[in-house]
Amino acid sequence: MEAIDGEGKKSTPFYILVIIKPVPSSANMPQVKKNLGIAMVEGQSRAITSSILEIRDPDNEEDVTISVQKEPSHGRLMKKGRVVKTFTIDDIDQGTIWYTHDDSDTTRDHIILQVSDGTHQLSSVLVVISVLTKDDNAPALRYNTGLLLQEGELKSISQFNLLASDADTDTSRITFSIVDRP
Repeated sequence: MEAIDGEGKKSTPFYILVIIKPVPSSANMPQVKKNLGIAMVEGQSRAITSSILEIRDPDNEEDVTISVQKEPSHGRLMKKGRVVKTFTIDDIDQGTIWYTHDDSDTTRDHIILQVSDGTHQLSSVLVVISVLTKDDNAPALRYNTGLLLQEGELKSISQFNLLASDADTDTSRITFSIVDRP
């Protein structure tokens, strides 16, 4: 897919991940009722609440533990300022589990969880994290070939003569300013 704004500008193509899991054979095992993933800005923290990730168990919810099977690559899971590897449904319901992004120029991350009530287990619960990058890098000059002119000649400066890039900004939005007249 790609996103298109009101001016017709297109984003870089991206994928939508669809995961289909069969309905559990045991009615008493923990179930993921909602998994919307996390959307956030680079470098920020976001609580993982039941509005994002809802896990329920019909017969023994208080025995359910949620373990981190694969840690996020660009952040960490925290509870009251400490990194956690295991938490409960109550922690999610109370909003005490937070994902903190590491402020790197990444656009996605994920966590893989395992959910168990002591008898039944759900493995590989994928929580996708979408990260909106901040424009926190200055543009860098890629090349400057200069211009060769005859006296009185007029020439346009094109991207083949002068080009800058920025990891956080579309190249077409970079402008140059004259700071010292020739």
